[in-house]
Amino acid sequence: MSIKTSDIQHIADLARLKIEPNEIETFTSQFSEILAYMETLSEVDTENIPPMSHPGKMVNAFREDKELESIPLDEALSNAPACDEYSFIVPKVVG
Repeated sequence: MSIKTSDIQHIADLARLKIEPNEIETFTSQFSEILAYMETLSEVDTENIPPMSHPGKMVNAFREDKELESIPLDEALSNAPACDEYSFIVPKVVG
């Protein structure tokens, strides 16, 4: 698969990246090398290899849930820069 300079510019536009003209040639070459390597991987026989959900063995370290007493409300609010009787007061972030 070959990649053209117009493809690199299109990818940059989608990613909202400003790429200098001299960089486009470099990226075109680098992308072409990456895609050529990926094509060699497609030649590997994977017929009897089961699909994987993750490349490494994963073991979940679950623990039993325990109900614990929470800290008192006045202690939780004690270091807040702004609060009322029951909650933190924060600046509005959504219009």
